[in-house]
Amino acid sequence: MQKYNLKEALIKIEVAIKKNELDLALNLYEEINQNWEEYKKGITQEEAKNLLKLSEYIEKLLLERKESFFDRKKFLELRKAYSYF
Repeated sequence: MQKYNLKEALIKIEVAIKKNELDLALNLYEEINQNWEEYKKGITQEEAKNLLKLSEYIEKLLLERKESFFDRKKFLELRKAYSYF
């Protein structure tokens, strides 16, 4: 039987995001979502506070990735526009 550890799963998501393995991060998130009842069984109030901080950090990482993605997209569009000259 699989033991569900939310902190471990969130750390795996964090590592996947840092490595730009966004498909893996999404799959891990979907696993948490599917097995949410099992994950939340072993969470204490103190642990919930720590997990909230970790999830806020993951959110920050995703926002940074989003910004860099759009900056890169704008750069590529600008480069494409100048390549016509």
